[in-house]
Amino acid sequence: PIVAYLITHSAELDTARGKEMMVFFGPGGGLFLIVLSYQRDLILRFEQIEERLLHTRRQADYDELTNICNRRGLIDWLSNNAGAEPNVSGLIIDIDYFKHINDTHGHETGDAVLKQVSKLLGECLPDQSCLARWGGDEFVILLNEQSTGQAEQVANTCWQLIRDKHFPLIGHITCSVGVTSNVESNDIDTIIRNADACLYVAKRQGRNQVMNNRQLETVTE
Repeated sequence: PIVAYLITHSAELDTARGKEMMVFFGPGGGLFLIVLSYQRDLILRFEQIEERLLHTRRQADYDELTNICNRRGLIDWLSNNAGAEPNVSGLIIDIDYFKHINDTHGHETGDAVLKQVSKLLGECLPDQSCLARWGGDEFVILLNEQSTGQAEQVANTCWQLIRDKHFPLIGHITCSVGVTSNVESNDIDTIIRNADACLYVAKRQGRNQVMNNRQLETVTE
């Protein structure tokens, strides 16, 4: 401010006081302006780097086609939410005869189905949950601190939404769902293995159904 005052009041520069102020504050003011310009440039560069890191992280954790979590993102969510005493339920949703959709209508139509299914499943999610594309036509939902009944309700809602949806070009499709409840582990392989055992039985028994732990025990007896 002092340097700006002296520049705009040139008469002051002819006085002893003005010359003294310019000698004292001039170099400091110039240095301040230089530092300020570099500071702004550094802040801008740091903001750009931060944006790139966030973009890279999102690419690493999200499925490019459906814009939901991928395996890496799901595992990261689990590690951040399961806690020291985990109580996790897992759902695996598999689209029935998805290969037939691709073979009959083409992969572009198949991709459109995956996008629509991911959107439908996203509508089923309660709080403390995560949806991910596990691979191909399989989706996984993890539920934290949900009862067995709540997990089964989410599974049935997912199954019904997909069953009742009319998909362009192909009409109606179905899915098979495997549900494992109240797993006391934050190990993704344990959760997936338990849910996958239920899914296997659902598909073996004709697909288009939900199979949970309690039903699985009855079937295997």
